[in-house]
Amino acid sequence: MNQAEPRRIGRYLLFGPIASGGMATVHLGRLVADSGFSRTVAIKRLHPQLAEAPEIAASLLDEARIVSRIQHPNVVPTLDLLTDDDEVLLVMEYVHGESLSRLLAAARQRGEPVPIAVVAGVLCGALHGLHAAHEARRESGEPLEIVHRDVSPENLLVGVDGASRLLDFGIAKAHGRLTTTRNGQLKGKIAYMAPEQLLCGEVTRRTDVFAAGIVLWEALTGVRLFRGDDEAALITAALEAPIKPPSEVAAHVPKELDALVLKALERHVEGRYATARELAIALEEATPLAPPREVGAWVERLASAALTRRAGRIAQMETASVTVAQLPAPAAKEARVDEVATRADKVATRADEIATPASLAAPIAGPVRARIVAALGAASIVVIALLWIQARPRPPSASETAPSSSASPALREASAPLASSEASAPLASSEPLAVASPPRPPLVAEPSAAREATTPARSRLVTPARSGRASAGDPRRCSPPYTVDTNGVRHLRPECI
Repeated sequence: MNQAEPRRIGRYLLFGPIASGGMATVHLGRLVADSGFSRTVAIKRLHPQLAEAPEIAASLLDEARIVSRIQHPNVVPTLDLLTDDDEVLLVMEYVHGESLSRLLAAARQRGEPVPIAVVAGVLCGALHGLHAAHEARRESGEPLEIVHRDVSPENLLVGVDGASRLLDFGIAKAHGRLTTTRNGQLKGKIAYMAPEQLLCGEVTRRTDVFAAGIVLWEALTGVRLFRGDDEAALITAALEAPIKPPSEVAAHVPKELDALVLKALERHVEGRYATARELAIALEEATPLAPPREVGAWVERLASAALTRRAGRIAQMETASVTVAQLPAPAAKEARVDEVATRADKVATRADEIATPASLAAPIAGPVRARIVAALGAASIVVIALLWIQARPRPPSASETAPSSSASPALREASAPLASSEASAPLASSEPLAVASPPRPPLVAEPSAAREATTPARSRLVTPARSGRASAGDPRRCSPPYTVDTNGVRHLRPECI
């Protein structure tokens, strides 16, 4: 793949490969997000001839699900899972470093042994990461019982930061896997398999401890432990060949390490360390560990050429990603933002045009517009109802028709003829209705009674019958002691109070 022509998959740019294994190729990639954020990643991609196999694709999904449950700095984390044209790709953290297999090969070519402290530091980190995988649990807390089944120098990365990281859980055994191993089918590298795995027996975390013991033995001695011309000879050596203490093969290895290495390589399962952490603790107690600074310097010295080439590719990739990333995703997002803003303006304009209930029935496209129209319609109906309630005549209340208990004696005496006259007077009269009453003198003794007296009382339109017009001093003028206006409201005569 040309570095200048990356392939875009969602938020990622896929560049050329940096490593290839049995089932997949690892590519350099670039995460391109909003606001100029970007990050270099590694993207694992199945070989084209295997990508269409459902079982192989399911194994990649299994790997993503398994690794997502492992949280440890010595395990390469899975960042994302992509699907593109029915192809599954695994996005992982990019580690600027080299695999332990290539580092050991470079050391052999130079004819120099690996420092014991560096071996101890690298293997202890890997063992702690392996133990974290063994202890991983589901969201419900149930153990996943993960067994890696492929612990080998190829699956152990050592970064220039001095940290070692375990990777490639593609053939790991775990509860809930989509794929299962058929009877008689071997998964892994024969040279790093425990006897029970070669014999297709039950594999447990102690199976991974045996494989880690082989890696430790080879890192200390600089040679392969089990060798053969073909698979049959290799299996026979792994099952029957005697295992020498590492100090007998390499004179620089301390004898204090022989016992713990041989215990990890015990062919009987019960004789090995029960966990990878136990082996790590034994190694830490037997020899000093190199600090990350020293391990990182060792990696840079042995893999300087490869790291320099990769750094140059990453620099070119970053330059290309700046140009490519400016087009599809950000432009599409800006278009969506503009579309939303335009729709909001149209909704606001339409809301201003709504004036009558009839306009509320006009169809407005879009769920947002429908909700706004419904809300405005409901508000309009409420306002109209309130205006109608305020405009309609108010019926008399009990406080207006009944005389107040706090009124003055004169007002109570005047109210008594009202009740009796209202009950006995006819509903019609030949006398014209009084329109207004003259001003009344204020009541000084009881202000509350005066206020009560000035409040007009509503009643039925009743005009008592009269035999004739009375003079100003005639007592008949106060019978009844009120007048009734055109609205049917009684007004007390001032002279009758």
